[in-house]
Amino acid sequence: MSSAENLTKECPIITAINGISKQISFNQMEKSPESNVALSALSIGALLNLLYLGTVGDTKIEIKKAFKYPEEFSIHSILSENGVKISFKTRLFVQKEFPILESFKSISEASFITEVEKLDFKGSPDAAKDRINAWVSESTEGKIDKIFGGPLPLFTKLIAVNTLLFNASWKFPFNPNSTKGRIFFTGKENITIPMMENEIEIPYLIDEKLGLEMISLPYEGNRFCMLLLKLKGKPERDYFKKMNSIPEMDDLRILINRMGNRKVLVRIPKMKLDSDLNLAEDLKSIGIKKLFDSSAADFGGLSSEKGIIVDDILHKAIIEVSETRTVAAAVSPIAVFLSDFPVTNFELDKPFALVIRDMKFGINLFSAKVWKPEELN
Repeated sequence: MSSAENLTKECPIITAINGISKQISFNQMEKSPESNVALSALSIGALLNLLYLGTVGDTKIEIKKAFKYPEEFSIHSILSENGVKISFKTRLFVQKEFPILESFKSISEASFITEVEKLDFKGSPDAAKDRINAWVSESTEGKIDKIFGGPLPLFTKLIAVNTLLFNASWKFPFNPNSTKGRIFFTGKENITIPMMENEIEIPYLIDEKLGLEMISLPYEGNRFCMLLLKLKGKPERDYFKKMNSIPEMDDLRILINRMGNRKVLVRIPKMKLDSDLNLAEDLKSIGIKKLFDSSAADFGGLSSEKGIIVDDILHKAIIEVSETRTVAAAVSPIAVFLSDFPVTNFELDKPFALVIRDMKFGINLFSAKVWKPEELN
């Protein structure tokens, strides 16, 4: 089983998507270092690219500088494979009389598989909110039941929503009979969490100099994997800040290509991660500011109407990890070993990072920083 990835220069869109993942998770950890953060940079990136299409002038230039936007980007390359289901959907919900340029509709439908639905935010705001929440629930097969809890912002004209559902079976499923409660140390307290267990041959890396240990758990078909990373030593408040400061974390391909197959006794939490993020401040921190500024935002590529701004960009991600599969909404043969192979133990009994990665394109579909895993019922 190979973990190698091509180390030639990444496509700019992939570099940008993976960079957003690191930057936003870092910002969130700075604000709440002892909290879980789960996100899908691919979903966030799709919305930013959609906004890029709708802006002109300095607003467009600002997004391009921050996001390194390539003109040829198309989401059609992210496809499902055997054992893996990926559902990627984008919809624009617009005020029924709001004018959208035909040029914007054409290119957004072609590049982002975007659909447009007209609602009455002004006359029936609650019905509009309920409709958007219903679409989100349907698109994520009920994993995310709503994105809006309270009332919609006043004067809403347009809401862009992207959903990404990833449902994949492990190549080497865990035996439910081996799952048992074990201790997980958060740095402040010991908690008991169900730990899944499997002894399998998988890509593994330990780097004593970096103080980093890492495994790659493949999904059926081998195109997708879950990377799990932890640092040596006791988890302190700046645990994830230290992890993010490792230069190789900027390009996971470097670490992936140093991995070698090894027989590993894997113990990981059976868990659910759930994050609700407001991304306006995170995007401003990487230089995307004019979108939110009424005196500077220019959406001339989207509509003839003036005075359009982005109020906020909301992001909700859920990742569920069980013995048979992973379901994420920001999927086997048994290995045979020679009996004299040494076994390496890899137990996630303290905070760790998680990445669901497309090994074909090098895209991080989902990522998470896990300080205190929540039990999956």
